[in-house]
Amino acid sequence: MSSISYFEKGREHYLRKEYEEAVKYFMLGVPNDNPSSLGWLGHCYEFGLGVDKDLSHAKDLYNSSLDYLGISRESEEFGLWLKERLNVLKDIPSIDSE
Repeated sequence: MSSISYFEKGREHYLRKEYEEAVKYFMLGVPNDNPSSLGWLGHCYEFGLGVDKDLSHAKDLYNSSLDYLGISRESEEFGLWLKERLNVLKDIPSIDSE
């Protein structure tokens, strides 16, 4: 299964509020640097959906997603959403800085 397929499967579970299953599929997309999987997984960590709430980890996942998304796509809807989430978490230390 491709990283895009993992993301799509994860999104299906997320929309059915099956968060633990969604997280499993988002994580399968992460090794392939899928920006959508990284961003949605960050959302799960930010709000404790299917995983323990971890704002530092969420922030790092959002940053990674934005990095892989690329500068040319930062102004698209998903890029703007990532920037919004990062702004909300701006005072949360990153895992790397702890």
